[in-house]
Amino acid sequence: GGFLAGCNVENACYSLGVCAERTAIQKAISEGHTSFRAMAIASDMGDHFIVPCGACRQVMREFGTDWDIYLTKADGT
Repeated sequence: GGFLAGCNVENACYSLGVCAERTAIQKAISEGHTSFRAMAIASDMGDHFIVPCGACRQVMREFGTDWDIYLTKADGT
């Protein structure tokens, strides 16, 4: 096991942007990891948790359903 980070990559053409969740998964796959136990999603937005979009959920689902997703905000909640 280990930790891999991903970041949101925005593009002027919205549909070409890549969410951090997919970036992290794609990075993991490119490094030979195909089994996941958990994902943590952090945001600096103080009032809201960030949840995976539909595209990210689909990619996550392709790699199984037996892993946990942790949501956190900058204040630690």
